[in-house]
Amino acid sequence: MAAAIADAENLLGVLGLIADETCKALGADEVAISRYEPDGDLLRVLAVSGIMVPGQDRFPAREVYPAHEIPTIIARLKRGEGYFSAIDTPGVDAGELDTLRISGKESHVGVPILVGGALWGELWAGTSHGTPRFADADVDLVRAVAGYVAIGVSRMALLERLEALAHQDSLTGLFNHRKFHQALDRLIAAPGHAPFAVVTLDLDRFKAVNDRHGHAGGDRVLRAVADAVLAGCREADHGYRVGGDELAVILPLAELEQAAAAARRLQARVAGERLGITVSCGIAAWPDDGRGKDELLTRSDMRLYEAKGDRSADGDRSSRPLAESRPVVAADRA
Repeated sequence: MAAAIADAENLLGVLGLIADETCKALGADEVAISRYEPDGDLLRVLAVSGIMVPGQDRFPAREVYPAHEIPTIIARLKRGEGYFSAIDTPGVDAGELDTLRISGKESHVGVPILVGGALWGELWAGTSHGTPRFADADVDLVRAVAGYVAIGVSRMALLERLEALAHQDSLTGLFNHRKFHQALDRLIAAPGHAPFAVVTLDLDRFKAVNDRHGHAGGDRVLRAVADAVLAGCREADHGYRVGGDELAVILPLAELEQAAAAARRLQARVAGERLGITVSCGIAAWPDDGRGKDELLTRSDMRLYEAKGDRSADGDRSSRPLAESRPVVAADRA
């Protein structure tokens, strides 16, 4: 089981493997691994193995058990306690009995999955009519397996964190230069040839900000601009820091006109922060502005330089309130 965890590439893969192995080891009819969600005070089933009812999914999307439906079980899990009972166990809790009846099981065992000492979820197993019921020793086995689940969860959380660090700009929280180019490569190579657009943004006269306020002040302005850009993005869009004071946004399923509108929206967001700085934007749309990545970015950069030239021609407005500054974005003038 440890080797399977090490080889799995995502959390659901880890949980599915563990559920399968646990089902075999226990001789259970069904094994489920659930995530405890404290905000909703509920268990959400993530992975199931064994004999499933018609329509049940191996990785359910909407199977949840609120605390008010199984209060005793969730209370035990929160205390770090496991439980074991059968449908005819004397004095069995009414909530547990209802759980057994609803699931069509004659016996079940459940233990908490603890990560960092806190309740992460539950490992549950059940047996049906005609299958040997669980014994006390099975609780110990399930508890041991829950330890493997905790290892898997911790490992995947670490990998996800490392992945984020590898693709995230530490100053702004945006994706970094490497992730930007990977995203473009993936979109260009994707089947279906869905259009997308790129907006590149450059902070105007940013050197003057650094000269006036120092690099710490410049960093604060850059972070604030990045936050404003993210606030102006659609849910499907992604923001990137691709250079020192150069940002970019990739807009899936967008064409040039939508990119121009997005650029103006982003400029307005930055203006609304009244940071004493403006941004110029260049835009490009795939495939109309180039089928290759380099050609696409060259077109965006050309329009960005046009926009910066227009802004310079308007005069130095860096000290004026941004509400008085005209947003500048270079559209297609070719």
